[in-house]
Amino acid sequence: MNNLEDTEKYYDNLANDYDYFYNDNISLAEDEIIKDIISRLVTPFSSVLDCGCGTGLARYLMKDIPCQYTGIDISKNMLEIAQNKYPECHFIHGDCSKMPYIKDNSIDNIISLNGVFSHIINYNDAIHEMWRTLKPGGNLFIMVYSRFAIRRLLSGKSFSIKSGYDIRNNIKKRKSCAPAVFWSLKSLKKEFNCFNEIEVFGLNIFASILKRQSSIEDIISFLRKEKHLPLFVQQFSHALILKAKK
Repeated sequence: MNNLEDTEKYYDNLANDYDYFYNDNISLAEDEIIKDIISRLVTPFSSVLDCGCGTGLARYLMKDIPCQYTGIDISKNMLEIAQNKYPECHFIHGDCSKMPYIKDNSIDNIISLNGVFSHIINYNDAIHEMWRTLKPGGNLFIMVYSRFAIRRLLSGKSFSIKSGYDIRNNIKKRKSCAPAVFWSLKSLKKEFNCFNEIEVFGLNIFASILKRQSSIEDIISFLRKEKHLPLFVQQFSHALILKAKK
């Protein structure tokens, strides 16, 4: 097995339960924060390339925005669910680090949600592909797993850059995980320095610990307040977000 096959197998096995695992209030509140950001980036009738689309979360978050949506994922089982949800959309079974079927300078917006990019071990190739396919002036929105997340600290895991990852709500606790790269704010800026107008920040520093039993509205308010904390504190988030332009 290799990294790509391990990741594909992991998410193929999770596919039927994946949406259920992310139906908790913390995840739903995070979705609202992401939706708010995306809605300010994606303009009506623009093209969107969703790298690691999974079961179609991004398409759901953009349901009120008419757009030319294409989703790519390595997991056939996740794609099957996405295609059943959104039969009008175009989905591709493929590797985001190799996208010869996407033309140069052809995409208005490239997004990658919920740490998908962390599972791309050969991330330099993926960054090159995103740069190649994005139009000049196009938007990039990437989410990755934070190397210094409080969750990792409390679970006794090391701050290693590469290790296995099991989704946080996997209550079935299968004896498997997907290989992943864990990022810092500094490494994000460094590796994506070919892009312009780079902005990096965290999502969900303390909410998973302090607000797990709270309402979605209360968690959303808490997450918005966290965004105003110093960057030094935001590096302890569950996820890191990068926004940029080509």
